Amino acid sequence: MKKSEINLLLGFIGVLLAFCAYQFVYVKMEEKTAALESQNAQMRTEIAIMEGWIPDREFYETEMDRMHKEISALVREFPANVLPEDDMKLAYQMDNRDSSEYIFVNSMSFTDPAVSYTTTYDTSKADISTVNPIAVEPLYPVYTLYNTQVNMGIDCSYSGIKEMIETIYNKEERKAIDSIVLSFDETTGRLSGNLAMTSYFLYGSDVVYMEPELYEIHKGTDNIFGTVESSEDADAE
Repeated sequence: MKKSEINLLLGFIGVLLAFCAYQFVYVKMEEKTAALESQNAQMRTEIAIMEGWIPDREFYETEMDRMHKEISALVREFPANVLPEDDMKLAYQMDNRDSSEYIFVNSMSFTDPAVSYTTTYDTSKADISTVNPIAVEPLYPVYTLYNTQVNMGIDCSYSGIKEMIETIYNKEERKAIDSIVLSFDETTGRLSGNLAMTSYFLYGSDVVYMEPELYEIHKGTDNIFGTVESSEDADAE
């Protein structure tokens, strides 16, 4: 190989090395530098925002404490669970055939619990989009609100249904009447129909579920026809 050719080859190799160094080293370093400068600019913005919070730190801490107490009080207003037995006891307590406020619950059906709402924590700071997300989930409990519905077939008087509505809402047990459909029975002078009621309960709180205390119901009778027996018949028996 001639000396001129060798020099030409060495020159080409030098140019190739320079190109590779520029393309794969210098350009990459420039990209990393630009990325770091962008991150630094974002961090400077975040620092400026956080420094702006410092004068109001005491206010935020006081408000957070107040809000925690309000949340705790609100959470404790919800029962830990609602089972069919709870609504059965409520119906049993309202059931009264012998008063002017006549109510008789002749049937009940229940739905399975369904999720109404689950607490989530927005860590993206929607109003301050430049601030990096902060993992706050471990700091706050997750609450899940459930609902379950009961449908009651009822036979009642006008004053009885008003008493039933008042009883349900006065208990403050997080229950809501969804609908009442009644029709007038000309034969009995009573109202008959259906009442749909939704109950709400919360999982995740420290509230303890208390099982309802159901009273013993005696079944059967020695005299199914309700006949009146004389004392002589009773003695003979």
